[in-house]
Amino acid sequence: MSADEQRFCEQCGAPLGPNARFCGKCGQPVAQPAPPPPAPPPQPPAPAVSRAQAQACAVMETVPKKKRAPILGRLLAILAGLALIFLGLRGPILSIAGQPETAVITDVSVSDREDHEYQVTYQFVVDGKAYTGAWNQEALNIATLPNEGARVSIRYLPAWPALNAPARETAPSLTSLLLVGLGVLLIVFNGKVRIG
Repeated sequence: MSADEQRFCEQCGAPLGPNARFCGKCGQPVAQPAPPPPAPPPQPPAPAVSRAQAQACAVMETVPKKKRAPILGRLLAILAGLALIFLGLRGPILSIAGQPETAVITDVSVSDREDHEYQVTYQFVVDGKAYTGAWNQEALNIATLPNEGARVSIRYLPAWPALNAPARETAPSLTSLLLVGLGVLLIVFNGKVRIG
């Protein structure tokens, strides 16, 4: 409120002086104008940045950041590549280092009715311990499937008999070469490529 602005008593309406605390006519206390809000405290000065620090920050902002494929995704792809290589080399490894054995067919069951695919399960014994294996066979005529109790020639790895396969599946084939090639590609691709 400016000094030349006239004030009046709220009780009786009498004019009030510029610094009056009470009405001169009725004695009513006069409301005082609110004091101005306190000034905000001064802010501390920003820390000084050296010229070298400023230049380093400017360089860091201009250098493009390289993005790498997530490490977990790359590891999974490499593991998948190793698994494909193992599947592709399983037959050749068994044909070279595998031991021949005769197994007994324990079960013949449908694995995919639409494709006429059956799973043939067999069992064999090495050093008094039983091991199992299986293969898938497509058959339009079930008479071509082996019977339970029939014998089949297999090969197994002496150091690890759980790694086994029917002898007829251990010869190198185009499928095993494709599996190895795909596995190698997965490993090489995930080892060399950088996304960025």
